[in-house]
Amino acid sequence: MDISSLLSQMAILFLVLVIGYAAGKSKLLPEDAGKILSKLVIHVAMPCTVLSSVLAVELTMSRRDAAVFFALTSLSFLIFFLIGLPLARLLKAPLKDRGLYVFLLVFSNVGFMGYPVVETLFGAHTAFYVTLYNIPFNLLLFTVGILLISGDKSRVSPKQIFLSTTLIASFISVIFFVFDVSLPMVLTKTFSLVGQITTPCAMLIIGHTLSKVPIKSVFTEKRLYPLILVRLLVIPFLIALICRPLTSDPEILGILTVLAGMPTGTVVVMFSLEYGGNDKLASKGVFLSTVLSLVTIPAVSYIATKFLL
Repeated sequence: MDISSLLSQMAILFLVLVIGYAAGKSKLLPEDAGKILSKLVIHVAMPCTVLSSVLAVELTMSRRDAAVFFALTSLSFLIFFLIGLPLARLLKAPLKDRGLYVFLLVFSNVGFMGYPVVETLFGAHTAFYVTLYNIPFNLLLFTVGILLISGDKSRVSPKQIFLSTTLIASFISVIFFVFDVSLPMVLTKTFSLVGQITTPCAMLIIGHTLSKVPIKSVFTEKRLYPLILVRLLVIPFLIALICRPLTSDPEILGILTVLAGMPTGTVVVMFSLEYGGNDKLASKGVFLSTVLSLVTIPAVSYIATKFLL
């Protein structure tokens, strides 16, 4: 792992976030800019990033490595829920917000921040691992995630799951990987070019979202502190310890550990707005976890490299 490069990458991500925050505060970006940019990223840029992860670089992983990683990813999400459900009760979260607290812990920013961080630490050839990680993430997001926010089973629709452009792109990328499919260079470069806007746009969205949150009110949500510390510090080391006996590949274990330490995803705000959740609380959770992750991600990566992997 190249920790110095990671620190530089985190500094860049933070500065882009600050630009988004300043643009939101100064009204250079309109009130609904976050929603518009989110649609662009989720439905256009992210699918291109996913396809580019398998087309634009020479992959070194075997099909067996991919299968092992996918299985351990599924195990990771099971662990997230086993921690999140009782933790929300232990924190005595209000009943109406209990599902949101679980959501804050389970669904992290693996798409927007996962790709640049993993590529910086492990190389561009490992980006496909993040694509595999996002398959169970999206399946759970559009089923259990909606249920956690809305509390209404009728809001969960198979159409929402299987018409997700990112999920469709993920399945296509897996097919390309399994059957070693290649596309003409002009298409590959097009996907790569469009995919490159994912990370800067995502950080602008986070900054714009955070600009709407009164800073003072963020620090009054005492229940968020233990939840976010578990999300950013406890969970990645727990995943490393549980998965270490199950794989001998340090790259797979390292990527699982780093992705487990990503901050809460901005999708929690979008889902709260869409499905009647507490969007103010969601924004506060995103704010705290994103800011703290700028310190914890390099720390987790360094400690995992020295002592766990």
